[in-house]
Amino acid sequence: MSLQLIKSLLSKAAGATVLHILLVPWSLVGAPFRAESQPLPEYHNSQKVLISAELFEANYHAPELVAEIIKAGSAVLIVESYKNQVSRKTLGLSQRIKSLVVPHRYPWLRDFGPIVVRKGGQKIFLDLVYPVPEDTVHEGFPRSLGAGLGVPVKQVPYQLDGGNLLVAEETCVYSQTEKAQDGLRRILELEVGCKTQVPLVNPPHPHVDMYVKLLPGKVAVVSKIFAETRDHWQAYAGSLPEEFVDLGAKLEGVAHQLAPYFKVVRIPMPLPFRGGFRSYTNSAIVNQTVIVPSYRKFGWSEGDYPDRDLTGFYEQKVRDVYQSFGYKVSFVNSDALIYNGGSFHCVLLQIP
Repeated sequence: MSLQLIKSLLSKAAGATVLHILLVPWSLVGAPFRAESQPLPEYHNSQKVLISAELFEANYHAPELVAEIIKAGSAVLIVESYKNQVSRKTLGLSQRIKSLVVPHRYPWLRDFGPIVVRKGGQKIFLDLVYPVPEDTVHEGFPRSLGAGLGVPVKQVPYQLDGGNLLVAEETCVYSQTEKAQDGLRRILELEVGCKTQVPLVNPPHPHVDMYVKLLPGKVAVVSKIFAETRDHWQAYAGSLPEEFVDLGAKLEGVAHQLAPYFKVVRIPMPLPFRGGFRSYTNSAIVNQTVIVPSYRKFGWSEGDYPDRDLTGFYEQKVRDVYQSFGYKVSFVNSDALIYNGGSFHCVLLQIP
């Protein structure tokens, strides 16, 4: 990790600050709650944004992410698996950067982290079952995080990855996959506050955040294979593979399913390359800024994308859409993250 890089990205470097590093017990579980739940959308203002220290141990562009979060007006909480996992000098660069020790193995905080709701005026963490039965570390993560932050936690005995649930006030969207369980709709209504639910059938990806982004005012941004992309790939390869045709059809199906509930706006999706599902909806909203992934070289600079000539076209379309709804737009490289299956919405967890 480059200390100089962080220094250059943060416009105001603060002096060394007192660090509060907490080793978290594993036992806090909230008492039963009777008040009605209210889901807290990603686009609500964020007091802090959580990011895993694991992102600093490989070239995942964590320093750039931290800098953009601070510019957007939020504090940053770096979640460490052990004390001093991230350099103390890094934490001392800004008074808005703190750390907390909560054991975990992977950077995908959205998936195994808590779902944040409000009940009776109180912020609550919901701890759903992480769908890897033998993974006891991540299974206990929401309870440990709640203990460290002083937020009550309620365990909910249903499986659901955080990346497969998007909320817009009381409307919730998720992919209806083969793993869906009986009673999930009722659990989401009672515990999360999802009064209107849109389970998407025949999804193009198991996680809805890979192809949909919800904005205020009942707006759904949905990925689309634009004609420019199809034409480019046909010129490059001679024909469009059947799986790409199928992807385009599934994305159109998603837009059709969301249309009765949202104003649907489309942004481009580059066609998948070597298993990388490049997405501009897997962005992170931090207050009035959308931090959007950019793609330049496959993986860790292992080769050019075949549609690299369309990068400017893609990013301008994406910028235009988010700016039309009043957001600032910041692009941060996500080649290494998408190589491993996700991007910024997967690894950042906003706490309103």
